[in-house]
Amino acid sequence: MSEPTAYIVCRCGQCRVTLGDPNIRYRLNCLCCDCRQRLLIFAASSEEYTLPAPLMHYERGVDLVYFTNALIVADDARQLLSFERLREDAENVTAWSRCCSTYLCGVHPNYEGGSISVATDGSGLSIAPAMAPQFYLFASDFPADKYKRLPKLALPPVFNAYEEMEGKAMVAFNTAVRTSVPEEYEVAPYTTFEQLSAEQPIRFNNACYDQSRRQGDSPFN
Repeated sequence: MSEPTAYIVCRCGQCRVTLGDPNIRYRLNCLCCDCRQRLLIFAASSEEYTLPAPLMHYERGVDLVYFTNALIVADDARQLLSFERLREDAENVTAWSRCCSTYLCGVHPNYEGGSISVATDGSGLSIAPAMAPQFYLFASDFPADKYKRLPKLALPPVFNAYEEMEGKAMVAFNTAVRTSVPEEYEVAPYTTFEQLSAEQPIRFNNACYDQSRRQGDSPFN
């Protein structure tokens, strides 16, 4: 087995999560308010952190890339990880670095333990995604006038994932992200996101809620 070379790293470089499998499972552009909120929380944590202008001005959504849920995390990096939900009823669990408050990656029950998501606008991803975004997710959260200006992607947009599970885009997405972790990654030194998050309590952080729900102009104006 070759040595893993792909990783997610925090902004200061102290916390690194190595990807056991560097191959991208899927990529999409998420237009939901919660994904925007997490990136706003990240950007608000330091004056040095900025988000891309197209994202800030609703010219695109959050770039999400999905990888196999097989991770290598050294002991010193484990000590720097913290885990959050936005609210008590939120389903996504996200990993952050304690050292510099970088938003690293996350999971959702819909992935069925097979994948992690990486928001490239927050995380430092060591590899360039070899797949273009395939569709827009949760388009109903996006300002209608801004949505009409977005370029078309390969698959039709999804306005509500929970109501469109049988649609072409969600079937393709679920097939990719729900693929089981291969047996070769079920032994040391690999671990899963869920195993890492079970090591400590999950915090709640609902900062930037109102800011993320503004529609029309950029909340940074």
